[in-house]
Formats: sequence, C-alpha cells, structure tokens
Amino acid sequence: MNRRTGGSRAYSLQHRLTLLLGLSLAGLAALLLAGVHILPRQFAEDYMLSRLDHEAESLYAYLQVDPDGRLALRGGRLALVYNVPLSGHYYRIVAADGRVLRSRSLWDEDFDTPIVQPGTTRIDAMDGPFDQKLLSWSRGFLWNDAPLTVTVAEDIGPIDERIRTMGWQLFGVLTLLFMLLLLLQRWLVTRSLKPLGHAVQACRLLEEGRVEPLPEQGPREIAPLVSAINRLTQYVLGRLKRSRNTLGDLAHALKTPLAVLGQMADSELAARDADMAARLRRQVDEMQRIIERELKRARLAGGGHPGGRFEIAGELASLVQVMRSLHHDRELDIALSVPADRIVPADREDMLELFGNLLDNACKWARSRVQVTVDDAAGLRFMVEDDGPGVPDERLAEIARRGVRADETVPGHGLGLSIVADVVEQYGGRIAFGRSATLGGLRVEVVLSLSH
Repeated sequence: MNRRTGGSRAYSLQHRLTLLLGLSLAGLAALLLAGVHILPRQFAEDYMLSRLDHEAESLYAYLQVDPDGRLALRGGRLALVYNVPLSGHYYRIVAADGRVLRSRSLWDEDFDTPIVQPGTTRIDAMDGPFDQKLLSWSRGFLWNDAPLTVTVAEDIGPIDERIRTMGWQLFGVLTLLFMLLLLLQRWLVTRSLKPLGHAVQACRLLEEGRVEPLPEQGPREIAPLVSAINRLTQYVLGRLKRSRNTLGDLAHALKTPLAVLGQMADSELAARDADMAARLRRQVDEMQRIIERELKRARLAGGGHPGGRFEIAGELASLVQVMRSLHHDRELDIALSVPADRIVPADREDMLELFGNLLDNACKWARSRVQVTVDDAAGLRFMVEDDGPGVPDERLAEIARRGVRADETVPGHGLGLSIVADVVEQYGGRIAFGRSATLGGLRVEVVLSLSH
C-alpha cells in the first residue's frame, strides 16, 4: 500500500455546513432588514395620508372669504400645530383667481404646490422649510363654482429617523441571534458527526497497531460505513497475518528438499555429468538464497501485530540483541542514538525488515563498530554507518542510479538491500548511500515521510 496522500484537496464537512447556514441566515437577515426599512415606512405613509386627506376636507369645510375679499378659515378649529412656526405641519390653499391661503406655521417660508382638478388627488414628496422632507396631499374641490386646490403637508423626517433607529436596533439583535444560531448549529453538527470522528480515530489507531472495533450504533446514514470499516479491518489484518505465516512455513518446508537436491548434485550427478551438476548447483544455490531471504524477513518480523506502530528505542534495542546473536563470533560495538519514547505510525514488521537488513549488512562488513542514528524530526529519518571497507565512490553513484534493485551491483553490501528498497518505495521515501564521515565505512541514509 502506498502511504502517500492523494492529490485532491480535502474539505471540512462541518465548516461547509456552517458556511451554508451562515450564508442562509445572512440572506434572511438582509431580507428582514429590507422589510423593516420598507414596510413600516409604507404603513406610516398610509396612515399620514389618511389623516392629511381628513385635514384637507376640514380646511375646505371651514373656508370662507373675509370682508377684505381674502381667503380665511372660520372659527380656527384646526389643530394648533398649524399655528406653530415651522412645526412641520403646513397647508396651502390656492383659488382659481390666484388667491392663496397659507398656514401660519410656514412663517416667512413658502413652497410650491400643484394645481389639481376638482375631484382628483395627488401625492408628492417635496422639500420644505429648513430642508424638511414633506409628504403632501393635494385635493381639488369646486368652491363657488370655481376650482380650488387644497394641499396639506407634513414633515416625514422624524418618522424616517425612527425607522433608521429601529433598523439599527434590529441589526444588533439579528447579529446576536446570528452568532447564537451559528454556535448552536456547530454544536448540533459536531454532535451529529461524532460517529464519523470515531471512525477516523479508529483508522488512526489501526495505523498505530491498536485495533478497536467501531461502535455500530449511530445515525442510519453512516451505519453501513462503520460496519464496512470493521469488516474490512478484520479481513485485511487476518489476510496479512496469514500471508506472512504462510510465507515462513513455505520457506521452512522447502529447505529440506533443496538440501537433498544439493547433496544429489554434489554426489551422483557430479560423478556422471559435471556440467549438469554445476548448473543444478547454481539453481539450488539461488533457490536457497531466496528462501534464506524470506526466512530472514519472517525472523525479523517476529510475531507482532500487522499494522502495528513502531516504538523505535525499544524495538531497535531488541534488534541489536538479535544482531549480536547472529554475529556472536565477532565482538561488535553497535551504538544507538535514538530519541526516547519516539513512536512512529508505521508497520512494525516493515520497520524491522528495514532496520534489520541495514543493520545486518553493517554488522557483516564492519570491523568493530556500527552506529545507528535516528533524528527527532517529522516522519522518520535515520542513518546506519559502519567502519568497514565501504564502497568506492563510482559504485555509490551506481547504487543510487539503479535503486539497489540487484544485489550484485554492490559486492558484499547487496544482501537484503532489495528488501530495503521495497520498503522505502512502499512508504514513498528515499534512500541515499555515501561514505561515513566518522567511521569511514558505508553510510546509508533513509527518509520516510509517514504522512497520513
């Protein structure tokens, strides 16, 4: 399996749901604010126009001509606001002969009013005294058989100001409600997606070698996913373990028949057909070499759980003991420089194969000392060095170019390097060969990203 992540960019379902709800609430709030700005003003204007129409009829009813021939009102029964200077409530009456009657509230100011035909009305928005915004109602009457226009106006500015104030107050309330709804929605989404979080955590535990089945109770929409993950986990782990066991058993089972064939090649065939015996011996030796390689892999892997995490310090200490046993005839100083309590999310058997083969090569060709150094950095980066004869510089370039696929490219240091190359490629890492600056022998540097 390739441990490298895919090229597509992942996104958070929780963030996407929060964003969609936020946009929906923002759109709803904008519509509500627009409604607050439009509807109350419309209601206020309708009420104001109804009152202005009533005032216009009252003005027409009280209209008379004084002894001087000027237009006047009987009894002064209108509201006092029409007598208060610049009160925002005004009227203006225009007769057909040009006579005009204005409210005292206009004081020294005046404004133009339209002429409308009897029986018709007109609504206008106009500028009044001192930049007041007036809403006017003009109505045409017949008075003494002549047309007459009565215009009543009122300052609508205070109403607009109240509507703006109410809009800002509503904006504050909506903002607070918006934040509360987002928090509530995020809590609900987090609670709803909690089973998916358990599934992700279980997959991470599986990478570390701790297999824990997922609880299958939860929403019906994700229950099939949880069940499938549980079944797939058990299937993959079981199959991987059986494959490794079968590989070791097969290698052990073939050792004896191959040994017999080797003896036959050295005895009977050698006496009758030396050429055939040599060819048979070469094939038997090749098969024994392959079997030894697979047995070595099984021995290094041990009985750990497939998919397990790799605890570097403890595992390497045990591996060093194995190497000392394999090379007991030589007193080797195998030094470890490893961060304490460092655990990497990598398959234990893969890592044992990787470190084991490199350590075995180093021990085989070292004179007295082998050094293993693991950096405390992201992923996994380590070096294996020995004080042996090393590899000529021209051969180092050849190893790097060919990717250590063939053992014969580097005499002596080829055993197991194909296994190392397979593991490094499997984890999307890189391997480099050089000469050790401190020990003088071969230096092998491996870098694995171990990205999720």
